[in-house]
Amino acid sequence: MTAGSRRGADSARDLRVARRHLEKGRLEKATALLQTVLSRDPECADAHVEMGAVLEVRGRRLEAMRSYHQAARIEPGHAAALLRFARLAYTSREIEPSEVILAALEASFVDAERPPLDSSEAQARDVSRLMGAQLEARHDLRTRCLAPYRDGGGVEAALIERLAADRLLRFYLAHYVNVSTGIEYAATLIRRRWLLEGPGPEGPDRLAFLASLALQCFANQYAWFETSEETAAVEILENEIAAWPGEGDGVPALERFLLHALYRPPAGLPNATSLGAAADGWPEPVRTFARAGLAEPLAERAIEAAMPRVTPIEADSEAVREQYEANPYPAWRHHRAHRRESFASFARRHFPKLRLPWLAKARKHLLVAGAGTGREPIAYADRFADLDVLAVDLSRASLAYGERRAVELGVEAVAFRQADILNLADLDQRFEVVASQGVLHHMGDPAAGLRVLVGLLAPGGLLRLGLYSERGRDIVVRARVAIAEAGLGSGADEMRRFRFEVLCQPESHPLRDLLLTGNDFFCLSGLRDFLFHVREHRYRPRDLKALLDGQGLRFLGFELSHAGKRALYLREQPGDPEMCDLDAWERFETAHPKMVEGLYRFWCCKAGEGSR
Repeated sequence: MTAGSRRGADSARDLRVARRHLEKGRLEKATALLQTVLSRDPECADAHVEMGAVLEVRGRRLEAMRSYHQAARIEPGHAAALLRFARLAYTSREIEPSEVILAALEASFVDAERPPLDSSEAQARDVSRLMGAQLEARHDLRTRCLAPYRDGGGVEAALIERLAADRLLRFYLAHYVNVSTGIEYAATLIRRRWLLEGPGPEGPDRLAFLASLALQCFANQYAWFETSEETAAVEILENEIAAWPGEGDGVPALERFLLHALYRPPAGLPNATSLGAAADGWPEPVRTFARAGLAEPLAERAIEAAMPRVTPIEADSEAVREQYEANPYPAWRHHRAHRRESFASFARRHFPKLRLPWLAKARKHLLVAGAGTGREPIAYADRFADLDVLAVDLSRASLAYGERRAVELGVEAVAFRQADILNLADLDQRFEVVASQGVLHHMGDPAAGLRVLVGLLAPGGLLRLGLYSERGRDIVVRARVAIAEAGLGSGADEMRRFRFEVLCQPESHPLRDLLLTGNDFFCLSGLRDFLFHVREHRYRPRDLKALLDGQGLRFLGFELSHAGKRALYLREQPGDPEMCDLDAWERFETAHPKMVEGLYRFWCCKAGEGSR
């Protein structure tokens, strides 16, 4: 063995041991080993990544970001370095421009020529913000485009040509919902110029850029602001496209089709079916857009028409149903392929002190009450090999999206049905697991909905709930007050107007914090669910305690997204080592209101059941 290969073997061994020390919380030992590896090989990207992980656990976020940044410099295609940097950058108000990160993004996504289809929505959210911020800085879009966006100005052809030639920008627009204000300013101006003046000679990448912008507008569900002049021009263009057979007239006709798709969904055209049939003969990249904008929505329309209904819909639920028929939510695009395991092994790992005899059954049944567009039930069915999943929701349009994605992903152990939670008590089936995330807080009487779900539990069953937090949604409460004072309804034009007003405000304006709370502000269905929902309830730990006690439920603990929060809680609330005392959680949140997330996710079971 040569000296170089021996050093490499030593480093690989030390990295494995350092990872084990980190998993066990032995930070000093992990740090010492990683320092040894880096003294041996300062250009070891994996060692920099692991050192970043140690620094994160220690709460030294900026130093951790520097370690991940260093790893990305050494190995631009290092996925862990980029994803971890993106996760930490996501919570930063400003993300510094970095040629290293731009190179890493291009190496990981553009040069690989594939979207990160195996990444989770959380990872996609982090990458989206990082990529958008870096691209915005590369072209100085916020500085250059805010004033014309706000004041109705124009955009230079030279900037359009430069943006069209940026392969990373085209990739970003085609695969993520944009969360960069500067990119939205620029794209809105470009769209307006092309509609009102016609596309100019902006270079050889214009058609590819137009298609990526069309994919972006379709993905954000046409959230960008449009003037009355644009609205009138789009109506004229729509009449023209509605009469087009889908063939003939070459590139100019395809450009007109895509131009219309920057403002309106093509599946809403009266000739959508014939255009979808003709799209197979269209050139790339128009064909790619047609698959997303025509073929998939038309397939969902057929699924929706055949969707079985298993309960009647109550009159009190109609307003919520109508909202989600118009704006299915969430419009998820990224799916992480889970490592397969049994739910039995998961439950024994997370609830070791519970006695759950049903875990021995070969097949368990899980109900997702309020399945939306299917992301949650598909994740369960994909991850747990011993689960059969029933996914119900008020909205057929949402369920149709989920069923199409399940077929696309090859996930078979999930069935989609239309139902109202208030009438699920009539089902003749009981479930070992019931999950309802982000649903009960939209009901007129959440306790009544919870009562039904508790009644559907098999003996010893587990219940997973997600409910809005009062403290974690403070900015939402303030925004809803501003919306009410402005007299805005929840129509698409009014939501676009609200977004425009927020985006025109200076950085110091309090409502600009909405841009940092997640991606929902940048997508129309997300915005409606986020700020314009017809009804919502919010909770504190003491309220959760009252709600669960009223239904005879035992709280089993929150799902925590940050390890540091767990360590701090255990240090400050030593009397609750199981972290299941909601009175203690009330005290903790009172002391640390900024650590409270917008949605509580937690597990519970019937009191008196499952005890060893």
